[in-house]
Amino acid sequence: MRTGSRGGGGAGRALGILVVLGLLGGGGWWAWDRFLRAPAGDATKAGPAVDAPTPGAVTGVVHRRDTRKGVPGVPVRALRRQGDDWAAALQAETDADGRFVLDGLPPGPYRVRPGSDDKPSSEVSHADVTVESARAADVALDWEPMPDDGTVYVRGTVAFDSGRVPAKFSFRFWDAAGGDFGRYAVEGEEGRFGRRLPRAGAYSVTAMTVDGEPHEYFFREVKVTAEQPLDLVVEESREIGVIVYDAATRQPVEGARIYRRDPRDRATSTHPHAPPGPETLAGAPLLTGATGRASLGRGRGTEVFWVVAGGYAWSRASVARGTTEDARVDLKPGGSLRIRVPGWGGLEDPHLSAWIVREGQSEDDELGLPMALPGPVANEEVLVEGLLAGRYLLRVHTGPWLQHLVVHGRVGVTVVPGDPFAVTVPLGAPR
Repeated sequence: MRTGSRGGGGAGRALGILVVLGLLGGGGWWAWDRFLRAPAGDATKAGPAVDAPTPGAVTGVVHRRDTRKGVPGVPVRALRRQGDDWAAALQAETDADGRFVLDGLPPGPYRVRPGSDDKPSSEVSHADVTVESARAADVALDWEPMPDDGTVYVRGTVAFDSGRVPAKFSFRFWDAAGGDFGRYAVEGEEGRFGRRLPRAGAYSVTAMTVDGEPHEYFFREVKVTAEQPLDLVVEESREIGVIVYDAATRQPVEGARIYRRDPRDRATSTHPHAPPGPETLAGAPLLTGATGRASLGRGRGTEVFWVVAGGYAWSRASVARGTTEDARVDLKPGGSLRIRVPGWGGLEDPHLSAWIVREGQSEDDELGLPMALPGPVANEEVLVEGLLAGRYLLRVHTGPWLQHLVVHGRVGVTVVPGDPFAVTVPLGAPR
């Protein structure tokens, strides 16, 4: 037989295949005979072959976080997603220069991370890469070693106070006793995190970023143990609005102007109806609609703003942190001053300020903190609106704000509701 030349084992296998092919129908012997006649390695004659994708690789370097030098002997793992977890697909170790090669990886997405359960790092660092066939992806990773003994692995969750689970987030554990080197970064996904810390005990959690949005004021004192998970709740940003009313009639005020506080604002007066400083007034105001409402956009609260409208005095207010309701502002009647300062342009870095003179006080008394008013521009005049009815002391001075003031002119004036009142501040000898 033709199959005999291939040995008894081959004949037995051929006989078995012939039986199967005979059962399946005619033509089986012809197919087998053609297979035996095909030269070795001739895939086109033996039948179609499926080419497996050529593996790829990940190369890179591991730097020490503080010195930026390559770190030798660090394990580096390529992880693949398996359900909700990451599983190690391949591990390598850095050479004397801190470089590594993870070769022979099937094409697909990977997370590359330094460290292992036996050799953890205090600074989480990873890179998400996609390995392509027959190509190498290059990454750079950070590393800060920790002692092999005495460490603790902490797990936990992060969620918004609304119950929403963030897709991605990061924050830092801060060990005050460790100083600048006691900061340990954490990165998490789908509301879960886990990382190794140098010890159990008290830490601060800060520098929270959730879904790409920084939460600058996030700060928690926590106690880390290996047994107890940490559940961190952060405030959801919400659409916040302001509704403006007439304090006397309780009717909404349309066209009221809302100015968000500029961080550089020099409005040092704590009076609730003092105007904002020139820095805040330089910003574009929001306008209330027919219902007296204006939206401040999305935020988490703790925002200071000023509101004014024609015939009303300034009102300073804020949105409470974590609020879910609109802020309400009641405007009281106010007046305006058209202030002229002849010679203003000849002063070096001048300032115009106003002090509230309360009943029973003299303009020569200590009047507390001043209001920073915008300075004259055209024709050395400026319109200052929204002043609460009452007595004021206007002063023109030079020098650092509230430090070593040199007064060049002053005048007292009474503000009443109605049309702007014209007043001139004459300049004289500095004092």
